[in-house]
Amino acid sequence: MKKIAIYGTGGFSKEIKKLIQQINSISNEFELIGFFDDLKSKNEIIDGYPVLGGVEELNSFSAIDIVIAIGNPTLKKNIISNIKNKKINYPNIVHPTVNIDTAFVELGKGIVICSGVFVSVDVKIEDFVSINVNCTIGHDAKLGEYSSLMPAVSISGNVDVGKEVFIGVGSVTNNDILIHDNVTIGAGSVVLKSINYPCVAMGNPAREMIKK
Repeated sequence: MKKIAIYGTGGFSKEIKKLIQQINSISNEFELIGFFDDLKSKNEIIDGYPVLGGVEELNSFSAIDIVIAIGNPTLKKNIISNIKNKKINYPNIVHPTVNIDTAFVELGKGIVICSGVFVSVDVKIEDFVSINVNCTIGHDAKLGEYSSLMPAVSISGNVDVGKEVFIGVGSVTNNDILIHDNVTIGAGSVVLKSINYPCVAMGNPAREMIKK
C-alpha cells in the first residue's frame, strides 16, 4: 500500500478521505496517514487522523503521495507552488463509480474525480483538476490546470475550460465554447457563449458581473 496524506482539513478533505476508503474497498491501494494544513496545529486530530504539519513540514517529509483537498483554484495553485519537495507524488484519485475509459482520455497528475462522474471520449483533464460528484464532461472537452467543478456541473462537447476556473454547483455549458483562464461561474448558471476574459459570471444566460 502507498502512504498518502491529504492537504487541507475542510469539507472537501472529508470527501476525499471517504473517496480513498472507497477505492481501498476494491483495490486496497492507499494507507492514509494524516493531514497537512498550515492553518491547523501539528498533531491536532482531525476526523480521526493527525495533522502532520504544514507546507514547511511537507517540504522536509520523506517520499509520500499527496492529494490536494482545496476547491479554490488560485489557493490550490499557490499551495502547490510552495511545495518544493521532489519526493512528493501526486496520484490521480478516481472514485470506482466514475464512467471513464482512460484509453480515450488524457489525464494529468493530482486529479480528483468524485463519484457518479461521466467522462466522454477525447477529453483532456490537466494537472490538479477537481471534479465533484455527478458531473458530466462531454466529448473533446478540455479542463485546464487547477480548475474545480462543483457537484452536478455539465460540460458539453468541444468546450475549452481554461486554467484556474471555478464552476459552481449545477452549472451547464453550451457546446463549442471557450471559458477563459481565471473565470468564476456562479452556481446554477447556464453558459451559452464564450467567456473571453477573467471575470465572475452567473445567471441564465450567464453574464459578467465582476471583472477580475
